[in-house]
Amino acid sequence: MNSEKDKSAADHSSLNPENSKDGVASSMPSLDMRLPKRPFWLGLRGKLISIFIVIKVVPLILLCWLAWHEVASLGQHVEKRTALMVQQTRSLVKEVGKKASQDSIRSLDIKSREAIERLTTDTAKQVADFLYQRDQQVLLASQFPPEEKRYRQFLQPLRRTVLEHGKWALRDDKWVPAEQGPAQPETVMTEVADNRTDWHYRPPERQGRPVSLPLYAEMTFVGLDGMEKIKITTVPWLSTKLRNIKKRENTYCKAETYGSSLSRLKPGEVYVSEVIGAYNHSHIIGPYTRAAAKKKGVPFQPESDAYAGKENPVGQKFRGIIRWATPVVDAGRIVGYVTLALDHTHLNEFTRTIVPTDERYTDINDAASGNYAFIWDYKGRSICHPRHHSICGFDPKTGEAAIPWLDAAIYESWKKSGLKLSTFLSQTPQFSSPSLKRKPAAELTKAGWVGLDGRYLNFAPQCRGWHELTSKGGSGSFLIFWTGLWKLTTAATIPYYTGQYAASPRGFGYVTIGADVNEFHAAAAESAKQLQALTEGYVKMVDKESKQVQQEIENSLAETAQSLSFSTLLMVGIVIIVAIWMAAVLTRRITAMISGIRLFQNGKMDNRLDAGSNDEMGDLARSFNVMADELQASIRRVVESELREKTKEKDALIAYNAGLFESASSYFHNIGNTLAGVNGKLLNIRKVLESSAQYPEAFRMLREEHEAAVAGGGKADRTPELLARLEDILLKRALPRIAENVEEIANNQHQMIQTIKFQQDMFNSSRQRNVKFVQEINLAELIENVIEDFRPTLAKHNITVHMELDRELSVRNQKNPLIHGFTNLVKNAIEAIDAAANDKREIHVTLCVKPNESRRAVIQVVDTGIGILPEDRPSLFQSGFTTKSEGHGLGLHSLLNFLNENNGSIKATSPGQNQGAEFIMEIGDEQADANC
Repeated sequence: MNSEKDKSAADHSSLNPENSKDGVASSMPSLDMRLPKRPFWLGLRGKLISIFIVIKVVPLILLCWLAWHEVASLGQHVEKRTALMVQQTRSLVKEVGKKASQDSIRSLDIKSREAIERLTTDTAKQVADFLYQRDQQVLLASQFPPEEKRYRQFLQPLRRTVLEHGKWALRDDKWVPAEQGPAQPETVMTEVADNRTDWHYRPPERQGRPVSLPLYAEMTFVGLDGMEKIKITTVPWLSTKLRNIKKRENTYCKAETYGSSLSRLKPGEVYVSEVIGAYNHSHIIGPYTRAAAKKKGVPFQPESDAYAGKENPVGQKFRGIIRWATPVVDAGRIVGYVTLALDHTHLNEFTRTIVPTDERYTDINDAASGNYAFIWDYKGRSICHPRHHSICGFDPKTGEAAIPWLDAAIYESWKKSGLKLSTFLSQTPQFSSPSLKRKPAAELTKAGWVGLDGRYLNFAPQCRGWHELTSKGGSGSFLIFWTGLWKLTTAATIPYYTGQYAASPRGFGYVTIGADVNEFHAAAAESAKQLQALTEGYVKMVDKESKQVQQEIENSLAETAQSLSFSTLLMVGIVIIVAIWMAAVLTRRITAMISGIRLFQNGKMDNRLDAGSNDEMGDLARSFNVMADELQASIRRVVESELREKTKEKDALIAYNAGLFESASSYFHNIGNTLAGVNGKLLNIRKVLESSAQYPEAFRMLREEHEAAVAGGGKADRTPELLARLEDILLKRALPRIAENVEEIANNQHQMIQTIKFQQDMFNSSRQRNVKFVQEINLAELIENVIEDFRPTLAKHNITVHMELDRELSVRNQKNPLIHGFTNLVKNAIEAIDAAANDKREIHVTLCVKPNESRRAVIQVVDTGIGILPEDRPSLFQSGFTTKSEGHGLGLHSLLNFLNENNGSIKATSPGQNQGAEFIMEIGDEQADANC
């Protein structure tokens, strides 16, 4: 009966006009009665409008494009010509500035070269004059009777002033004067206004402390048999004993040979020896400091090695002589020979105090600066030098010449030959193929045998250059790149031609001066910088004007484009409006019919077309109305069927929801039962534990009873019995009950976990996937922000951070994990430094681009902390591994996982314990699945 009533109600509902509309509207998607929706341009009106657009609008747009193209071409041509003109102007200005700077520098270099060449030749002439004066004095001495008193009277006024630099001390691994020098006097200014143009005042030269020293170290009278009859010495390092000087071993350093030469002298002839003195070695070339000694692996003993000016002001100075001798004639016959031994200090003073710079003079040379003078003898051996270990000398034990500083090839050949050094060198070609590519013998350098004999100093090609410049008694200069500097080096012959020096066009030898060319044109270089700044300013101004012109052209093009676009759009709009109006007039009836059909299609089933006309359009409307009536009846039948199906679906949905609620209730009921069981077991355990409160009292009574039994002699002692009872209570009753309850709690907990896990699995299955937040990151800014956050901590721990950051470097990646990772590295570095026994507390952070990968950054974090043990390195990035007492071992592991998943990497190195650690992190662009 109910089904019949429902059916009747459904039939009645389908006949209701209002219900019919709703039913039809809801059921229309299931009917294939709607007209397909076509694009507007496929309709009649669209086609008419398209025809008008093709005929009118397209030619109009083509004309606009042609006009714009011509204007744009003109603008580009003007821009290119302007850019070319600016480029040519820029090149011309730079070339003029460069040419002016180069000419200025070249001019100053030439002037400085001429000045230093003049200084060199003047010094050489002064040395020659000084040596000729010694000729006159030895000839004068030969006129005196050979008496000791007369000789002493002769020597007494012969003194010369030298400059001593005073005591120096090593402070902060650098040699400095031990005492403060005199204050510089006030400058002098002119009171005459006409004299103030380029007024320049130089204070008096007050370098060093002047000291008067004897000119000669020794004066002797030698008999015809070679025995010294009279000997007067003025220095403590010469022997006062009278000896036979024909035997070489009796001479100074066992190296003088004048004994065999005296007999060949005629009255009025003068013998002049070479420079004779003991060689002073040095294990260090350059500043003699503790650090240098440690690096060389030699003891720090500057007083034992050779003097070297500012490099070693406390070393052993070269003690040398040059001996003059001439016959003493009495009554027309030679009765003996008088000799004068010049103290080498006075010869060395000629070059020791001059400096080829604005400083002009000095009391102590600085060989490291490259600005100093020195003297070579006619053979090419160094005899005066700021570094006394560079002066060639003799071995006092053998009288042989000390081993000079040989190049590696000559030294190896000598070792293989097995010959005596003097024999080997006499057979070795001199100045043979010198080149900067050749190297000195490392064994000689390490042993400190570094005397300069230019004939075999083939790793210093300037030696041959000086020898060639003076080969005909002249002078000159050249440039050479030496010890990392371009140096002007000059050479001038010492025109002294007495005795053995008369046979050489170089005379006594030659003076050389070396100077850093950069100091010559420092003013020109400064002017070049200023000119460069002016040039760059002008170029920037030209560029600015060029950009302004280009901007004006672009603005003009933009305005032209805007005008053309506006006029074209206006005309296109007018054409389209006309086209639409004409199409509307032609398609109004068709549009009305289509609108009526669409109303019917959209659910207004009672809508009918106007069929008042008798033309073809009226026939079409009437046919449609008949079809609509038939279709409406069919739709009613379909709607009734669909309503019945939807009722069944709703009933099924209600049943499904009820099942879900029942399932959820069951899960919560199971969890509740599990918790109730756990609660019950906990109450049981609590009761057992509460019952155990009597055990302390029982143990107390047991102890008292046991003590009483012991006091009574052990009789009636019930301790064993009570212990057995307690054991029975604890082991057989209480503990099993507790264990049973704990086991049941564990089982209930497992059931509850499984229930919750099931619910979580259902939840997780519906979760959306993670979304990565990828953005452009300025890494320098990120690093600086993290370091800034650590500033209070760094200051508290007295840690200094040094940063070298490429500020233009950026990557696209996730910012927050990168901040957390870098923060962890800095925090670890701070903790490592605190744990280290190291006075140096520094963190170095470097950011640079990886070579050949412009979008990949390298972040380097170096600390001076406790370091990483070798056995810890394999586990460093593992989860849970930590060397800290309170750490969890998750920081580095999380950072490694992030980098591996986001186009990055990280590695760690450490030299060892208490030697710091280095973390190198690479990060590039991340191609994320989704960006927020």
